[in-house]
Amino acid sequence: MKKLVLLLAIVSMFFSGTSYAETINITTTTLQQSVEGNSYSAALASYPAGATWSGGNGLPAGLVLDSSGKITGHPTVAGDFPFSVTAKLGNASSSKTLNINISLLYYNDFRASQW
Repeated sequence: MKKLVLLLAIVSMFFSGTSYAETINITTTTLQQSVEGNSYSAALASYPAGATWSGGNGLPAGLVLDSSGKITGHPTVAGDFPFSVTAKLGNASSSKTLNINISLLYYNDFRASQW
């Protein structure tokens, strides 16, 4: 009887399409730099893929993390920003601190009197 119940549970899990990952790893290690005011887009990655993402606490103003793991926006402040993310897939979850560097936007102030 125990074998039948176990078999039914496995078959049910297989046909339900639900992922029951035991572990998940965040594989993103670095993020590209950006300049304040410029458009930014980056995608976080995990293994196995298909995680739901949350967190983003510590991202610079103007950037947001969505549930698919995409960081987008226009950063409005320069600096180094460590932030935390969590990836969840089935019953497994993993958290990691990442860092993004936003450079200061410099304006060249050339005036006619300088020439």
